[in-house]
Formats: sequence, C-alpha cells, structure tokens
Amino acid sequence: MVLKSLSFILLSVAILAGCSFKKNPTEKDGSGNKVSANRTHLLTDEEALWNIVVAGRLYDLQLFIEQNPDIDLNASWRGETALSVALRRGDFEIAAVLMSYGASPFVPLQVDGKSAFDSVDLYPARFRAVITSQVELTMAHLSKSLETGSTLKIVEVFAGNSIPCEMTLEKLRDVRSRNSRSALNDAAAAILNHDQCKNISSQRLAKIFTQEFFDILRSYSGDLALLKTLAARIPHRSTIVAENQNLIGILNPFFLVKFRQICGNPFSNESDLVAWRYELSSLFPDQSGMAYEIAVQKENRIQVGSGRALISDFESMDRYDERRSVVVSLTGIKNFFECEEEH
Repeated sequence: MVLKSLSFILLSVAILAGCSFKKNPTEKDGSGNKVSANRTHLLTDEEALWNIVVAGRLYDLQLFIEQNPDIDLNASWRGETALSVALRRGDFEIAAVLMSYGASPFVPLQVDGKSAFDSVDLYPARFRAVITSQVELTMAHLSKSLETGSTLKIVEVFAGNSIPCEMTLEKLRDVRSRNSRSALNDAAAAILNHDQCKNISSQRLAKIFTQEFFDILRSYSGDLALLKTLAARIPHRSTIVAENQNLIGILNPFFLVKFRQICGNPFSNESDLVAWRYELSSLFPDQSGMAYEIAVQKENRIQVGSGRALISDFESMDRYDERRSVVVSLTGIKNFFECEEEH
C-alpha cells in the first residue's frame, strides 16, 4: 500500500513537472543552429520568430527577441510580417510586444500592399490604440532624425520603418520651415529617389514631387548634383502652383530648372555651365509650352501685362521685361534670373 502511494506521488510530480516545463523558443542542434521541432531543416531567425508568433507563445517571444537583438522584426516571410500575423490572429499581447521592440505598423504586406496603419480602423479599439501609439512614437523618432540634419540618419529611420513617403516629406517640410539648413534638401532628394516613394501612384507622386521640388528650388544653394537628380524625376507635363500675396499662378518645373540662376556655382568657366544646362535640358522631352500662367490676380499692386508666357519668350528677353518680375513674384526667389552682387 505504501509503495502504491509512493508511486502515485512520484507520477503526479512527474506530470506536474511536465506541465510546467517551458520549451526553448527554438531547439538547437550540436552546432548551435536553430532547427524545427522535427529537425528536418534549419530555421532562419524570421522563420523561428514566425513560428513563435503563430503559436502565440508570449514568454518565448520576449525571450527570443532578447536573445536575437539584431533580428529584423519587419522582415516579410510567406507574404506577411510577424506583426501582421499577430493582428490577423487577434493576438493583442503578441502584437503589443512586437511593436514595443520596434515592429513597424507601416510595413506593407506582399499580399495586398496594405499595412497595419492603413487598416487601423478595421481593428478593435485596443488594437487601434496600440497601433496609433506606435505610429506616434515612430514619427517622433523621425522628427529627431530630421533635427540632426543627417541625410544618412533620416533615410535610415524612414526606410527602416517603412514610413510612407508623403508623411515623411510632410514632417520634413515642417522641420525645414523652422530650420532652413540645406542638408534637409539633400534628405528630401534622397527620400524622393527611394524605392518607397516609387510605389505610390504617378498622380500622387507628381503632386508630391513637384511641390517638394519647388520648396527645394527656393532654398537652392548651388548643389548641382541635387538639382540634376530632382530634375530627372520631374513627372512629364507636371505643373507647380505658386502663390504670393497678390498672385496665384501655374509654373512649369522645366522652366524653373532651365532659367533658375546658379549663384556661387562651382564651374570654372561659363562653357561648363552651358554644358551642364544642356545636359539638364536633355532630360525633358518637351521644351516648349507655357513658362507660367496667372490663375488669379488678387490685387493691382503688380501690373501683369500678360497672364501667360511661353518658355521660348525668355530665351532672349530683356532683363527689365515685366514677365521676369512676375516669375520672381510667383516663386519668391529674388535672384531667380540674376544673382545679387556681393558688396
């Protein structure tokens, strides 16, 4: 009887020990490589992470991320990210942990191109709250990088978190309005040329790009490589709306590139500058058409003899022609045609 009781106690202890035993996030072979449970193949970090998320193992997830600090939480596997799997499964705790360690709600899925941020309104309230909170933290991180003026750092935060092109440029313009450092122009050019900005529709890109181009052109400081890069991406037949206190007009971005004076340029002689302008002009298939067109003349302080002008009109235009004054007024660039003399 005593032996039977002792056996029962030992069996109970074994069962309890088995129930309380936690398996490691991933098993390892003799060489330390992560392997699947049936040991049929080696697992990548992303596969191991995906398996943990699918199983909903919260403790293992935290332990695994801590043990693998360099893992890319935004990596796509089987068309999804770890965060998208957790959200699809309705696993709030797993999703919250992933985002707390840096999983971005902006990463689009391969299956439909939408991110958690794009679909935030479809989730329950507490999911919306944690996604919104992570978006705010990510944008705050972007703002800090913009304040540094480091193009490398800005692009790293932008690309690493898959922050939408439009949101990034909007934040950049806000910072630039308070800090006109030319370094932010370089960052804008790098962002505009990044793959993440190439994925949006051509119509939206045209609107974003031309306005950003105009903002950069206004504070242009002689960075010829930047201007050429931007000019090469101007959408064909796009226009820029400009406004000052008195006028609202439509400008041709090619015209702006062709006639914007390069003050303090690094060219050793005029022929180099002419060659560079010719190279720029070759980027545009159509060099004819309107230079500008006045949409609204709000007051009579500026007398506009003609509400429009052709690009060809400016080829041999007198320096005192009023149409040059109109361009200066619309762009707000005093030295658009002539550089100010240094005293």
